[in-house]
Amino acid sequence: MRILILGGTSEASELVKLLAEESFFQATLSLAGRTRQPQVAAGISHRIGGFGGVAGLVQWLRAQHIAALVDATHPFARVMPFHAAEAAAICGIPILALRRPAWQAGPGDDWREFDDHAGIIAALGAAPRRVFLTVGRLEVPAYATAPQHFYLVRSIDPVVPQPLPEAAWLTERGPFDLDHELGLLRQHCIDAVVSKNSGGFATEAKLLAARSLGLPVLLLRRPQKPALPVAATAAAALDWLRALHP
Repeated sequence: MRILILGGTSEASELVKLLAEESFFQATLSLAGRTRQPQVAAGISHRIGGFGGVAGLVQWLRAQHIAALVDATHPFARVMPFHAAEAAAICGIPILALRRPAWQAGPGDDWREFDDHAGIIAALGAAPRRVFLTVGRLEVPAYATAPQHFYLVRSIDPVVPQPLPEAAWLTERGPFDLDHELGLLRQHCIDAVVSKNSGGFATEAKLLAARSLGLPVLLLRRPQKPALPVAATAAAALDWLRALHP
């Protein structure tokens, strides 16, 4: 049974590894190519790049005789989830969304959520602040409209060109622990944390560090997704795929 997994998350990679242990499944991991050196385990069948819209994805699914599709793209992927849902419907194959739960504020958290970066920038205010910015390198340029702030920018790949005049630039890949994040926030005298509500454990420590230091967190709210069956973990997705076994 041939499976296409649209990746971009750790859950996608975990599911591929689980499927590799199952003799009945043959999985291909598809990556968009947003990061320059994606982490793919040795021996895992994968492809990098787009399909050419819905029509291209339908053609690929049919040519590869794909029997089921799993959308495990990043929680902030805005286009591909809808293309995947439409292509699956055209091909008449089952589709599952593998979506990790969003982070939820707890006791001691000072969080606000916004629909776009403009809202976050407005909430930061006119007075200079020291901001820990972890929104992904492609979205950092939006903050050039508020150059009065100092930004500690962290991304997996370097931000080139560097659009912020007052900034320190980190290239790091999680998971991160609490001590690491506390050290960063203290070293750079951070007074606000800006991030996407990506969920998961790899980068959650920055939120725990913000709670510990009493810092406000400004989060970008997740975009709308198509209505599909949803699994929260790779193990649950594997169970869904096993249920398709004839």
